[in-house]
Amino acid sequence: MSKQTAETELKALLAKIFELRDTADKTISTFKDGFRLNLDGYEEVFTLLHELNELNTLTIGERRIAELKSTIQLIENQLKAITTFNPAVQNAQQNFQSYIYTTGTQYDALFSIIAPIVSYTRLNNLDTLSDIFSSLFREVKESANSQISAIETMKIEADRILEGIKKAAGVSGVANHAGHFVAEAKSHKIGKNIWLAVTGLLAVGLLATCWHFVQNPMAIAKEETILQVVPKVLPKLIFFSILYYSIIWAGRQYKTHYHNYVVNRHRVNALSTFETFVNAANNDEQTQNAILLKTTESIFSQQPTGFIGAENEAQNPSQIIEIVKNLNSKP
Repeated sequence: MSKQTAETELKALLAKIFELRDTADKTISTFKDGFRLNLDGYEEVFTLLHELNELNTLTIGERRIAELKSTIQLIENQLKAITTFNPAVQNAQQNFQSYIYTTGTQYDALFSIIAPIVSYTRLNNLDTLSDIFSSLFREVKESANSQISAIETMKIEADRILEGIKKAAGVSGVANHAGHFVAEAKSHKIGKNIWLAVTGLLAVGLLATCWHFVQNPMAIAKEETILQVVPKVLPKLIFFSILYYSIIWAGRQYKTHYHNYVVNRHRVNALSTFETFVNAANNDEQTQNAILLKTTESIFSQQPTGFIGAENEAQNPSQIIEIVKNLNSKP
C-alpha cells in the first residue's frame, strides 16, 4: 500500500469518527444524568484526533499510520456501540460506561504517536527556536545529572565525616552538630534544585511566549492612532515584563540557596579534618585548645562563595572565638 493511499484511508476513517462522535454525544447526553457517567479521557481523545486531522499525515510512516488506524478503529467500534445502545439490556449502566471508558483509555496510545508528530510539524521551519530549546534541554539535563551526582557524593562524604567525628571526638555532641550542618546543606540543595527547575520552566515559558508573538503578529492599521495602538500593545508588554522579572527573581532565589548550600558544606568540610588534628594532639592540652579554636573559626566563619554580594559574606566570628578562649582559660 502506498503512503498516499494509507493517508487517504486514515483521513476517511477520521471523518467517520467525527460523524459518529456527534451521534454518540447526543446518546451520552440522553443517559448522562440517569447513569451518572464518568467521562474522564473521553473528550481528550477527540482533541488528539482533531490535532491529527489537521496534520500533513504524509510525514507519518506507514507503520505509524497502521498503528493509528488500529487504535481509531477500536474507538469507532465503541462509538457504534454507544450510538446503537439499548437501555433495556441487563447491566445497562455498566455496559454503557464501559464503552465510554474504553474510548478514553485509548488516549495514551494516541498521544504516544501523535504528540511527537505535532511537535515535529510545528517546529519544522523554526530552526533558531529549535536550537534554543535543544540547548536549554541539554543544560537542564546536564545540570540535573550534576545535581544527582553531587547529592550522592554529599551523602557519602557526610556519612564519612560523621563516622570520623564520632571516632575521633569520642562524644556524640560533635557528631550531632555535624548532622545539623549536613541537614542544612541538603535542605538548601533541594531548594536550589527546585528554584533551578522553576527558573528553567519560566525561561521555557518566556521562549514560548516570544514564539507565540512571532507566529501571531498584531495587526495595526495605518490609520490607527497611538491611543488606539497602546491598548493592544500594553497587555502583551505587561505580561512579557512580569514573566521576565519572574525569571530574574527565581534566579536570585536559586543563587541564595546555592550560597547557603556552599556555606554549610564548608562547615561540614571543616569538621572532616577534626579527626586528623585530634589524633596528632594526643594528650597535649595546649595543642587541643588550639585545635578547638581553629575548628570553631572554620565552622562559624564564612568563605566567599561568589553567589551573593561580598558585603554579606566573610563575617568576622571574633565574638564566638573570644568566648571559646575564655572557656579554655578557666581552670
